[in-house]
Parts: sequence; C-alpha cells; structure tokens
Amino acid sequence: MKLIEFTESALYTADKMYVPEKMLKKRPLVEGYTIDGATSKDLDDGINIRMNGDNYALEVSIADVAQFINMDSELFNIAFERVETRYMKDYNEPMLPRLISERKLSLLPNKLSPTITFNIEVTPDGEIVDFAIRETSFRNLHRLSYPEFDEILEQKEESPEHELFQLMFQFANRLMEIRRNKGALAIYDIKRKIYTNEEGMILNLTDDLAHKSNIVVQEFMIICNKGLAMYFAKNNLPLLYRNHSVKLNTPDRKVILDQMNTAIAEPQHLTALNDRVGLWFEKATYSPIVLGHYGLNEAAYTHVTSPIRRVADLINHQLIKAHLNETRQTYTQVALSALSDELNEAKLEISEAKAEAFKEKAVRALSLKLQSSTEQELIDLENHKFEPILDRAVKGNLLFPNLEEALKKRFDRDTIDAVMVYDLLFKNPELGEEWDDLVTQSLSYAYQTSGMPISILNILMQKGGIDKFETEIKDSDGGFAAKSKVFIEAKSIMPDSFSYASKKKDAISRSAGRLIYQILNFPFVEPKRVVALPKSLKAKIVVYESKKDVATPEVVEERNYVGEMLEFVMKNQNWGNPEFTFTLTGPSNTPTVSCRGEIEINTNSIMVYATSSNKKDAKQMAAMKMMKIIEENYAEDMVVETKEDLETTFGENYVGLIQEYFVQNKIPAPSYKYKQAGTNQQSATFDCTAFIKYLDQKYLFAGNGKTKKEAKQSAAEVAYKEFKKIFESAIKD
Repeated sequence: MKLIEFTESALYTADKMYVPEKMLKKRPLVEGYTIDGATSKDLDDGINIRMNGDNYALEVSIADVAQFINMDSELFNIAFERVETRYMKDYNEPMLPRLISERKLSLLPNKLSPTITFNIEVTPDGEIVDFAIRETSFRNLHRLSYPEFDEILEQKEESPEHELFQLMFQFANRLMEIRRNKGALAIYDIKRKIYTNEEGMILNLTDDLAHKSNIVVQEFMIICNKGLAMYFAKNNLPLLYRNHSVKLNTPDRKVILDQMNTAIAEPQHLTALNDRVGLWFEKATYSPIVLGHYGLNEAAYTHVTSPIRRVADLINHQLIKAHLNETRQTYTQVALSALSDELNEAKLEISEAKAEAFKEKAVRALSLKLQSSTEQELIDLENHKFEPILDRAVKGNLLFPNLEEALKKRFDRDTIDAVMVYDLLFKNPELGEEWDDLVTQSLSYAYQTSGMPISILNILMQKGGIDKFETEIKDSDGGFAAKSKVFIEAKSIMPDSFSYASKKKDAISRSAGRLIYQILNFPFVEPKRVVALPKSLKAKIVVYESKKDVATPEVVEERNYVGEMLEFVMKNQNWGNPEFTFTLTGPSNTPTVSCRGEIEINTNSIMVYATSSNKKDAKQMAAMKMMKIIEENYAEDMVVETKEDLETTFGENYVGLIQEYFVQNKIPAPSYKYKQAGTNQQSATFDCTAFIKYLDQKYLFAGNGKTKKEAKQSAAEVAYKEFKKIFESAIKD
C-alpha cells in the first residue's frame, strides 16, 4: 500500500507550529517517565505511579496532539490516509511530519510538553475505582530504553528510581495475572520469548521486546485504554471503540486457554495453534458501537495511548478534548461510523500488504535455507523445527531435491507427524506435479499410522475444511467395524463400506483414512508394505483338511484369530475374504457346532474344520488353523504393516501398559530420550532410555530397536516389568 506524501503546505504548517509557553504554564504540571526503544524519538506516553492506601494510583500522560491538529486540517487528512506510523527494520514512515512527531510534540526530556493525563485508581484486585481526565503539562524525569529500565529494576538498588520501578513491575505483573485469571488470552513469557498480541495470536518476542519494562508499558496502556472506554460508555459519550469477536466455529474460551497452555509447554504446537486462532477469530475493528473485545475479555476497549502514531487514537483525542472543554462534539455518530469503516478498510489493506511482504520474505529466506541445508541436516531436525520449513515450502510451492529426499527418509524413519501430513495434503491445493509422489506417500503413511487420520481430520475441522466428523461403530466377528462420515457445507461424505480391525481405535482410524482419500478425490487403494515373516517357507498347498478337533477355551483365548484374519485380508488385496459356515448336530440342549473355514489366496484355497460346543469358539479354532497355515506357507506373499507393528499387534503394547499402570497408581508418567547408534542409515539403530521419577528417586531403563518406535517399546517393556516389581515391593514394605 503506497504512502501518500506530505505536501509542501503540510510541511510548512509543521514547521510553523509551536507550543505556547503561556498555555503550558496554565496547565497543572505532572512528572513521569518514558520507556521506549533505544532509538525511538516519537515518545507519546509517559507513566508514573504511587500508592494511595492499599490502592495503586496510576498516571498515564499522552501527548496532546489534538490540541494542534483538528479534524479539518490538511495534516489530519494526510494522517488519516497514512493511518499509522509504519516501522521497518532500520527506519520508520511517520504518520505525522517528523518535526511534530519527533520534536515538537514528542515527550522529550528538558522541556515541558502538552499532554492529556489519565488518573486511574486501581484496587489490588484490578478494579478501577476512580478514573479522571485532564489537560496537563508533562515533564520527562528520565527517558528510558527498555533495557535501561530493567537494569535499574534488577541491579541498581542504590538508584532512587529502583523502588519505584519495582512497584511499577509488581503492579503490571498483578494486572496481567488478573487478566489471565479472568479469561484474557494474555501471555508475556520472556524466558520462552513468546507473547500474545491484542487478538490472542501467539508471537515470538524479538530481543527489543524481551524485557520486564515491556510488560509494564503494555499493562499500563491496556488499563488506560480500558478505563477510558468504560468511562465514555457509561457516560454515553461518542468514541471509536476497539472491538474483537470470534466466528461460529470457535470453541469455548476454556478450550482455547488449555490449548494455549499446551502450546507454551510444547512449542511444536504453536504453529498449528496460530493457524487455528486465525480461523477462529475475526480481525479487531474500530466502531462507535460497543461490542466488546474477545481477546482481552473486556466489555469495552479503545485505543487512546498513541495519537502520534495511530490516527484512531488521534480521533479519540479530538473527542476527549470536546468533552473536556464542553464544546460541540467533533464528530456525529454517523460521521464516526463512516470514519471507522474507512479506517477498518485501510487497516485491512495494510495488513494484507504486510502479509504479502512477509510471505515473499519468508519464501526468500526458505529458499536460502533449503539451498544451504544438507539432506541430512533436514532429516535430523526435530519435528517442531522441521514443520515450519515444510509449511513454508508447501505454501510457496518450493520443492528442492534435498527437501524431497529428506521427506522420504523421514517417512521411512517414522519421524513424520499429523501436522506435516496435513501440510502436504491440504495446506496448498495448487501444489505442482513434482509434489505428487509425496502426496501419495502421505496418504498411504497416514492410513497405515493408527490414529493419524483422526488427528488430520480434527485439524481440518479446526481450520474450517470440514464442518463435522463422526463415526459409526459396531461389533464384528472377532473385532470391530467402523464407518466414518464428514459433513462439508451440509453435504456428507463417507466410504461405501465398513473398515474392520481387531481393535476399535484401529477400525476408526482406517475408516477416517479412507475418508481423507475421498475428500481429496483420490481413488482409495489399500496401501501395501511387504515384509517377509521370519518363517521357513514350505510348499504351497491347494486344500487342507484337518481332523475335527474340539476347540478348548485355552486355545481360543490365546489370540484373537478371527480379528487377525480380517486384518491380514485388508492388507493383502489378492486374498479373498474368509468365509465360515456352521453345522449343528446332536441334542438341542447340548449341540455340537462344526465350523468350516475357507479363504482364497492368489489362485489357491485353504479349507479347515473345527468343532466346539458353541459357534464362537468353533470359529476361533478354524481361524487359528488358517492363521497357522498362512504363517507357515505364505510368508513371502503376506503384507503387514512393519515388523515392529506386528510385535505390537501380536505382543503387548508396553508403552500403553506402563502409561495405564502409572495413571492407576498415580505415578508421574515416564519420559523417553533417544540416541541414534551408527552412522550408516541402512544399519542404524536407536537406543531409548525411559526415565521414571518416583518418591524423589530416579530410575533409568534402556531399550534398543531399528526404529525409535521399536526402541521405545523395548525400553517400556523393561521399565514396565522392572518398575512394577520395585513399586509393588515398596507398597508391601
């Protein structure tokens, strides 16, 4: 958005403008401190504080720009066109000529400046009990940079300002804590270098903002803006309010706060959370009507503390001056509505221009980073560091060879998470053909990773891609059947058949995976990964008949053979479905159930027989016989997930077991750390250590595997078996 230039006449007016000494002497004198960037010259707010009994008496003095620039002036019209001062890396583009913004009306030391002072009395609970506005003359006692304030606060106890600055910081911290407790989306974490802006977006703290003094300035300005908004609203006075609202698909405030707390503790979730926030929240806007501010959780809010830098604040100062001097209101309600509409539109244009410039800058930075990074460096990056790179690459449609190979290796190593797969599948529908193989691999990977399709659909729903996601579940022979459904603009999409698995969550996951194929209009083909089982191969047989063995409870309860059969059939598309037929013989009160099990494999057939006193056990016995034949004779043709998944399927899931055991016994959950052994990628293995802390004692248990997943299962198995002994022994003692 191109800036309108200052005209010669506007610059001439700025040059001739002066602050009458007589006016300054008539006004009451206030003193305070300015805190700004080290190189800032446009100082428009000064602060001071004292105690009034148990209450805090805060003084916020703001440059009285409206005294010299009225709504009919050329300077105001240019300021309105410029909207705000724009800050670049090494310079700024001021809203008002520098003679005004950096000299004549700036609250510089060694001179008196005309100000509007807000006196705000606040209880220890954050309640404003008194709010007053007056025209004043301001003397700057100390022009401070953010680091200088912190230095006096933390290190210079001998300074006469030390105690006062401690009071300021204590009060600011209290205000922020009170706002958070009341539901405001308020974070200012200097250690983690993150903070929330007015609209609840979590942003990175740059070095110039990572100071305690920034918290002081932020909280004092917020309570001043809030106090003025409430004062004008209660007195039915015209003002430009700052409103912020949410969209219909926004979750409850508590859910948002919980997700923010999770993102603070686990930074890898920050990008995804900000994406959701961008979909939940509307942009904050100006209006003469009070609608409330969602991000700050305030009934009324405004902008008044930066009339040198923001035209909305300058308009509000003109309204304040009319109120203080009891003159005719500068703007009618109709005029304010028209002004706010123009202002909101101009702010949106500036925001979009900034976003486009940032996008171009990010793409350039990404291009340089990718060109300078090796494939191995991209492979070794932690997920929360790799995902932003992938996100920008997808948005910019940039696929360099090193990124492509790194992605393939990360798929092989199972170091791809749901957010990354979402990026590849849904972030940019205009991806070029060079991404096709990775998109196909993403679909297959998601389908084969239990739980991932559900996570992806939840992300898609949070971002507004789908309206609703639900699943129908029913019991099936030896397992569960699931059929998922999504709604997009009141239309439903669902697979034409159920998905089967021995575990409920796996059945839901597979059905959700099929849905993702349909949403993207990809033909669904059951993904395959062939792994030969470590069995000696024997000659294939066409028909197998066994004696009519009786199925005993010990045999049929050993494994869920019917469920396993269904899983194998799903993964091996050249296999037919198993069929079971039953025959009842003997007395009606004690019948004998005979079961014949059949399955087609390639062009061959397997047929087995089993009997029992009930249908369920006979069927399990028949399935067990078929599984035994399959494992002994068809290992080379079988398609399974991976060796580690087979071990989880046929053995115990120790990660889950230990988690459940610890929850039941109120023990802190274990943490896991990994270390790669060996540099050769073909033969690399992983060491995993499970850390457990209990009653101030630390326990370490080690495991090893070809993948991190396998190593974690190994460590969890050792930890579960050994710590269970330790814990139960301690209970007995």
